[in-house]
Amino acid sequence: MEIAREHYLKTYIGALATFAVALCLSWGYRYGLGLEPVLAVGAAVLGSFVLLGDIFSVRITERTVVSACAIALIVAVVALGPMWAALGAIPSALFVGRGNPLRTLYELGHSITIVYLAGIVFSFVSVPLLLDSSAPSATAFYGTLVSGAVLLGASEVVNLVLLKVKYDQAFRESWQAITQPYLSTSAVSVITAALAVLALKEYGSVVAVVIIMGSIGSQALVYRSREQMKENRELRARVGSLE
Repeated sequence: MEIAREHYLKTYIGALATFAVALCLSWGYRYGLGLEPVLAVGAAVLGSFVLLGDIFSVRITERTVVSACAIALIVAVVALGPMWAALGAIPSALFVGRGNPLRTLYELGHSITIVYLAGIVFSFVSVPLLLDSSAPSATAFYGTLVSGAVLLGASEVVNLVLLKVKYDQAFRESWQAITQPYLSTSAVSVITAALAVLALKEYGSVVAVVIIMGSIGSQALVYRSREQMKENRELRARVGSLE
């Protein structure tokens, strides 16, 4: 049974990675490669925020992690387009993979797939904002809301299927355990990303960066608080054993 499940897992991850590659190739064929320096700089900056979001992610359960990296990823899709957003997500995927080839391949396939699906949706209303900022603010704001919902929704679907394949966990059980309790958190992430995009349109990149940094910073504080509480519990346990 375990051997069969391992085979199914590898098949699923391989199919996910293949789909991600197909999305990359089809997008490149249709729109070409935008090699503007501003996009490369934006990918480096937003990619750093995505990485920080995963570094300071807060683990709730063994299979559930809360991270603010989605905010930076949504902004990257809208501002840079899916190709550069995907490139910016690679360091984070490598970090989460932690040297495990199968997990790294899954993280890469996961990130690239959700970024391109969100980018395809946003392409119906506007081009990347750093290439052309002439789109009305309302269009950018609501386009970001829809794209963010697609990105997070696709991410949940990919994760739910993973839990089914890897642990044979029913979709309903996974939904109730790891998705439904955090719907409000996901909604806040999408709204925050939309506000950051609106700030980018109205006030420039500095204000948008401040909003994203504030989101990552608040998560880092939560992460540090949890680590401090964990250290305090361990210290009390050692003192108790000495007594």
